[in-house]
Amino acid sequence: MTLDSKNEHIGLTRIHLLWAGPHTFGDVLKMRGRSDYGIYQVYGPHPDGATESLLYIGQANQQTFGERFRGSDHQKWKPDGWGDNTVMLRYFTGRVHQTKDEQQGDAIGDELRRAYINLAERLLLLAHTPHWNSQGINEIPREQADDYDNLHILNWGTRASLLPEVSGARYTETLFDQLCDGPLKYAAG
Repeated sequence: MTLDSKNEHIGLTRIHLLWAGPHTFGDVLKMRGRSDYGIYQVYGPHPDGATESLLYIGQANQQTFGERFRGSDHQKWKPDGWGDNTVMLRYFTGRVHQTKDEQQGDAIGDELRRAYINLAERLLLLAHTPHWNSQGINEIPREQADDYDNLHILNWGTRASLLPEVSGARYTETLFDQLCDGPLKYAAG
């Protein structure tokens, strides 16, 4: 995905995520089917936010949502995992959704789906900076900018507080460097 200076939409990668939820911890544990891979969000109380704050964004890529939530790092989220507040946690799951053209051409195989999940998780982390995530919320390194410059995520369904659209061009320096000599400044006209 590289930028063509004549047409910045050449090489555009659009990832459609179809969101569902809210789910309980038990609901997510049951998601072990062939299509149960993707991105998930965790909402709940946080001292710096409200009772329905975005706490975490993660991915179930090499394992299903259910398998991921059975892991020891997620067991603290089950009811009574770390106290009464765990019953207030809500989960949303997002799956890579194919367009009609992609469905007819069987365009998104397992390898491409895994790549889309990796890219989408990183970009959603940058755009939303959940309270519990500490990795992946910094800027995209220059050597990875080509992967994100022309990436566009569209969030469909029950997306909770996620933005409906997220553009990778906003989170890389390379496009900004091509457009501007210095910081953008507002000039009253």
